[in-house]
Amino acid sequence: MEVAWVRGEDHVEDRVGYAGRSPNRLFVVVHAPREAPATAALVVCAPILADVPADYRREVLLGRALAALGVAVVRFHYRGWGNSEGDASLTTFEALVADADVATAAAPAGVPPGRLAFLGTRVGALVAAAAARRHPAARLVVCEPVDGADYWREAERARRVRGMTGSGDGTAASADAELDRTGWFDLLGYRVDRALYESVRTRTLATELGPGPRPVLRLDGPESRRRWWFSSEAAAGDVGSAAGQVSAWLASEPQR
Repeated sequence: MEVAWVRGEDHVEDRVGYAGRSPNRLFVVVHAPREAPATAALVVCAPILADVPADYRREVLLGRALAALGVAVVRFHYRGWGNSEGDASLTTFEALVADADVATAAAPAGVPPGRLAFLGTRVGALVAAAAARRHPAARLVVCEPVDGADYWREAERARRVRGMTGSGDGTAASADAELDRTGWFDLLGYRVDRALYESVRTRTLATELGPGPRPVLRLDGPESRRRWWFSSEAAAGDVGSAAGQVSAWLASEPQR
């Protein structure tokens, strides 16, 4: 990782820079404990498209909270998105997973394999599961995981709702029709190209987890839907609680 700048605050150090090679260098942020080596590392695989702004601030707060507890957290922007280089129109599910691999290399050296974990929210959970499979001892943390087909069904419903509530004319063509006509469609202001649509559509969490056992921590449940990770503002207490849960789980012996 090529570090552009470093900021220290309280017990946490934030290192910001780029990882990988041009033309697809990734913007990467590492939140690390300042006063001792990290005891574990967590790579955050963000959600995609309209889910990004709803989740971004919570990822920042969670990363800093975990770093204060001794866990290094790696956050990154997928290629072509945010501050990363690359062409977003070429993004595929395979590219998202490859980006997670690049970001993982920015984690501090010396973290035991069984103390490496990947966290993903929504479609990011599929990316995290696929990335974790490349590290046999890695753990997985998921929030509101959604299979690809379900995600696009939700997207189509959101497009139609927008068309009926005054922000559209109510006659928008289906996503499939737009893909056939132009090769892309608009999802709440975000461009979705065919390559991303097709490569995500068939993905499921069960498939990406693979056949072998793997320690998995789920931070949500039916009773907790739309709590801190989907609310408009992330409460510090909720983030602290989640950080404590993740930190304690990473410090425990894995149960297989």
